[in-house]
Amino acid sequence: LQGQEDIESLEKSIKEYSSQLRKHDTRILVCPLYAALPMSHQTQVFALTPPDTRKCILATNIAETAITIPGIRHVIDSGKYKEKMYSTTFKSAMEALITKSISKASAMQRAGRAGREGPGTCFRLYTEEGFRSLRESSTPEIQRSNLASSILQLKYLNQDPETVDWMDSPGRDALEAALITLFAIQAIDRTRALTPLGRLMASFPVEPSLARAILASREQNCSNEVVDIVAVLSTTSTIFFDPSEAREDASEARRKFRHPTGDHIMFLNLFRAYEEVLGSLGRHGAIDWCRKHYINERALAEAVRIRDQIRSSCERLNINWKTSSRLEPEPILKSFLAGSPQNAAQLHPDFDYRQLIGSSVVKIHPSSTLIDKKVPVIMYNELIITSKIYARCVSSITRQFITELPLYSQTPSRTT
Repeated sequence: LQGQEDIESLEKSIKEYSSQLRKHDTRILVCPLYAALPMSHQTQVFALTPPDTRKCILATNIAETAITIPGIRHVIDSGKYKEKMYSTTFKSAMEALITKSISKASAMQRAGRAGREGPGTCFRLYTEEGFRSLRESSTPEIQRSNLASSILQLKYLNQDPETVDWMDSPGRDALEAALITLFAIQAIDRTRALTPLGRLMASFPVEPSLARAILASREQNCSNEVVDIVAVLSTTSTIFFDPSEAREDASEARRKFRHPTGDHIMFLNLFRAYEEVLGSLGRHGAIDWCRKHYINERALAEAVRIRDQIRSSCERLNINWKTSSRLEPEPILKSFLAGSPQNAAQLHPDFDYRQLIGSSVVKIHPSSTLIDKKVPVIMYNELIITSKIYARCVSSITRQFITELPLYSQTPSRTT
């Protein structure tokens, strides 16, 4: 299936159907499987199936190549999946979550999940003609990703990204978008040459915008807090687990971590609380604590490892990561704005947020703590397109923060 919402909807339908089965009919055990699901729930797909029971696994394409589940005899292939693409077709570059048809290679891979231990069947919910019209293979990741980090590393190695021999050449628009991003955060100059600041950014194991935030935190004397937040934002898994049947419970359980300014400080509060629990109760206690708060413990454990790597990079570059603002939000938010100066939007009289650069209308993502508030100016970590353009990891800032940035002070006409 395509994603979490599709899986939860079908899971509900199957459970309603199975509740109507006769007493002696084979029972149905429904097991959802998607990336945001806690590990304790994911492992249920590998457990032995009870007697007189058929296990029905509802999975995204995580089950296509990432894992092999024993005992599968039948696969139903929808022929669709959701793919993240870094889109440059809008007035500003942003991630788009697009439902697409799979490739022939993916179709064969899905069929291969059935019958690995014996005879099996794959039911495809599309015609043979539809199969023949599929593209041969999936789009290479470099052609659907933000290239800012790759371009920065090439510049660091004295390579020209416009002439380098790519294995799969990215689009011209994607290259230009990456160069604009790097110029906005002062990693390159107007001649596209790497700056001393850009050379420092290339030394961190995180995205250039987050590396820039760490470097800005030196001046703001809040490196300790910024490094922790960057570690959380750099995890490969989602932090929160929001099951449709318990969203209100999840929101209430995490209320204690909220901060009036928004999500950046909220993530810091969450990470610090996790570390306290980990130190006092150990890993098992931390796992139970995360389960009660609907938090992905794997993501926070990954954040701890990333944080340790960032600290090592800071020490190598003679950056004191121990300097602290004592949770004062202003210097922390200024640091992150320096890392993403183009990621700002202001509230208009029609109560829509419009980008200061790009002029697209953006909505605050439902997962944000600012979802029910209207503040004059927001900054965000990323934009993602689904049915609308949503800003994720959002915090409230003042207009003064904006005017202090070189990007806006040098181009005042673009902020109107």
